Amino acid sequence: MKRITEYTNIETIAESDVLPIVDVSDTEQASTGSTRKGSIEKIADYLKARVETLTNKTLTTPKINEDVTTTATSSELNKLDGTDVVTADFDKLHDITATASEINQLDDVEVGGTGSGDIVTTDDTQTLTNKTIDGDDNTVQDLPYSAIKSTSRTGSDTKLVTGTAGATQNLAYWDANGDVVASPSFAMGRGSTSCPHNTATEVAALVAPGFYIFNCWYAANEAANPYFASALISVDGTTRSVVTSLQKGASVTISMNNLNVRITQISGTTLTMQWSYLKMAAN
Repeated sequence: MKRITEYTNIETIAESDVLPIVDVSDTEQASTGSTRKGSIEKIADYLKARVETLTNKTLTTPKINEDVTTTATSSELNKLDGTDVVTADFDKLHDITATASEINQLDDVEVGGTGSGDIVTTDDTQTLTNKTIDGDDNTVQDLPYSAIKSTSRTGSDTKLVTGTAGATQNLAYWDANGDVVASPSFAMGRGSTSCPHNTATEVAALVAPGFYIFNCWYAANEAANPYFASALISVDGTTRSVVTSLQKGASVTISMNNLNVRITQISGTTLTMQWSYLKMAAN
């Protein structure tokens, strides 16, 4: 019988090729075991199922639990050694969509710090610059007088004036509470109206009851201009309006039509007449 070393080397090994194996559990041939054959496939399956601890081994592109090649180096894997990272931590990292450039913007940024670009917190003392706080969506309270910029104040008083919005052209006054309120008894108005020659043109509607000082003019030099007039007007809401002329130019007349003030000018052409009034009090 030939020795094993005397046989020719096999060039290609197939799954169905066999190797002689001594089965030590089989004592049919001898007490030390019986010679049996084992296929390459059977032996490979046994080795794959065998649990072993590898020491000082180099694994080249291994696949662990799936058909994906591991490309990380030992140095890269060692970075995970000693950490408390769990699967949930990797899930959080997976959900991050920021780019490296965006993440790098947080470099040297301090939470609650006082430097430029630091993150603002709810309880740290920090100065905000170039920010806009919308008063409709935020509550700004306990602002001292000194917090109001000096160029935004109209006077030197140390208290802000509060009040209630009034109607258009009403004058305001301070009530007993120190608040500014609008008074329908005091009002003013002004405007300009194109007035044809020798035509009573309505220029303003007054509110009754009330007592008014009404002026109208055409040129700046009112004293020497014939198109200037001034009158006291008392209205009670009916046709019993009283017009008392204070100064009347030679070519202008102020009259009333119910509550409507009318200007009549006799220049021979259409003039744009300026006018204004002050309501002094209700009758």
